[in-house]
Amino acid sequence: RECKSDPNVKVLLLMRAGEAQYCAFEREWAEKGEDPSAAEQSEDYPDDSLLTARGIGEVLNLSRTTASYCNDETGLVPDLVVVSPLRRSVQTAATAFPTLGPESVRSVPWICHGGLLERAGLKADRALPAQELERIFPGVDYSMYPNVGTDSNGCGVESKKDLLRRTDDFLGWLGSRDERVVAVSSHSTWFQSFCGFTLRYEPEGRGSEMFETGDMRAVVLRFD
Repeated sequence: RECKSDPNVKVLLLMRAGEAQYCAFEREWAEKGEDPSAAEQSEDYPDDSLLTARGIGEVLNLSRTTASYCNDETGLVPDLVVVSPLRRSVQTAATAFPTLGPESVRSVPWICHGGLLERAGLKADRALPAQELERIFPGVDYSMYPNVGTDSNGCGVESKKDLLRRTDDFLGWLGSRDERVVAVSSHSTWFQSFCGFTLRYEPEGRGSEMFETGDMRAVVLRFD
């Protein structure tokens, strides 16, 4: 009730992307007895992959949760959906909120935010250019996703300090927005920084791995 009446309070629906094809490739690679650290060197290693069948199942389960709890009765229907440029993140959000997509009947703004990228140094974190993403996921606003070099598109390794700066900047950007309920689809390392350091929030019973694949948690924030 307080969230509905207080303009300084926001509800964030934080979603980690479901299992992606690169995860399955690495798992199968190790099961064959190959050196896990050499998986990325394979020509078959998937860049910026979509979800696996398991990942789709995880997010379909998530969609049932959002249908039950994110509705007009609860007041938790997202006013804005923000996604990482990586395809698994966009696919996760689109599957979790199928009635809110850019081309659905009840459309809300969708923004692809470059600050949500995962930059753990993996080939799987190298995002496609905005023009290609727009063709795959039309109707998403890509104006906040820069296309200037490999590092800005992911894949490059960043320091914990730089990651914290990105998550802090994202919180500041959220605070400048008018939307009350915001769905955020990103990745494991990004959420570790955003929740553990920017918000100083750690879900009970979880360590550094705060979110499982296809997991969602709601966080209520007050902006002064």
